[in-house]
Amino acid sequence: MRSTLSITITAAAAEEWFFGANITWKGPASYKTNRMPAAPAAARKRTHLRWVPNSRLCDGTAPLNNTCSPTGFASPRLPHIDACAAAGQQSILVVGDSYARHFYMGLALLLSGDYRSGALMDVRTAADSARRAAASSKKCTNERQLGEYGLGNRTCRFADRFATHYAHNFIADHEKCTYARQFGEHGTENRRACRKLIRRQISACGTNLTLVEAACPLLKDAYFEQYDVIFYGFGAHPCLPGGIKGPKHLIYNVSAVLDIVQCRAHAWIWLDTHFRPTQFMPYDSPFRVATFHDELPPRLFEKCGVPFVSAFEDTRTLVATPGTGWRRMTFDGVHWGLQINIIKALRALELMQERTNAYRADKAGKTGTKGVGPL
Repeated sequence: MRSTLSITITAAAAEEWFFGANITWKGPASYKTNRMPAAPAAARKRTHLRWVPNSRLCDGTAPLNNTCSPTGFASPRLPHIDACAAAGQQSILVVGDSYARHFYMGLALLLSGDYRSGALMDVRTAADSARRAAASSKKCTNERQLGEYGLGNRTCRFADRFATHYAHNFIADHEKCTYARQFGEHGTENRRACRKLIRRQISACGTNLTLVEAACPLLKDAYFEQYDVIFYGFGAHPCLPGGIKGPKHLIYNVSAVLDIVQCRAHAWIWLDTHFRPTQFMPYDSPFRVATFHDELPPRLFEKCGVPFVSAFEDTRTLVATPGTGWRRMTFDGVHWGLQINIIKALRALELMQERTNAYRADKAGKTGTKGVGPL
């Protein structure tokens, strides 16, 4: 078990590395409060694995110490890899919904080594951009710059002052969105603010990382010409072919995803879902989400030869384990925070490394030389 000193340190840092305790999780305005308060019991029905206390790992160094629960528990199996070496200076594209965005952010933190704000826009650059955007408002362009046209309750002559105020607010919001809060729309006064600060293109340790986010995302042919590795995932929203939303019963629907996904000549990697400790409507029950996890990856592999990356068992065993403090690792009972997405990113890089090594071994066997190439 962890020492009293390490527990004290963890408690002091919890406000930065984890979300607040005793959160009342509420779904969208049209739904009621979480209808599944007995999440641990639901998790234990399908797994015998548990997270374990691991003071050596949790009191150790990054990145693995950043995968632990608030009380010093660790997942039973974690990848031990060099993130930058595993990425291999390949260009990576992540295409998907909010779960994919959080996975992308996990990659950004790992590759940059900046767990405080590695997924966020640079403050100075973003503030300058915000200032320019506000100053060039459509209400104050061309000849209207000379007039007294309204800009909210301000006139065009005050546009620059408004822009400065906007940039100041951006910097204040940036400070509210560090560490675990990079992953959350975490407060009523700052609802949805943090995700607006996420940098959609990042270069770190020779790797270019790009995010394309949509509720119902599509893989475009051009992506395969521009990027070496593509991660793709969706399903938590009701999607129809063509990238449009459909009826609610398409949420976590295996057949719906298979109708949308098209096989490609080039490889890509599926982003699996994770265990849900909440249920807000009939189509996001723990059983339905688990079925989505169980059935879709093998079906995609059978259809298109697509491998997958998953942290589902990490999240299910986390919730199943008493004393982990898992509630502080999700801000809404739907999206997981920094620790789980670091684990998922590590698993993705481990897969990239394995596939690159297999490619090199295969090429070396055919040519007698050591080959280097993409996934």
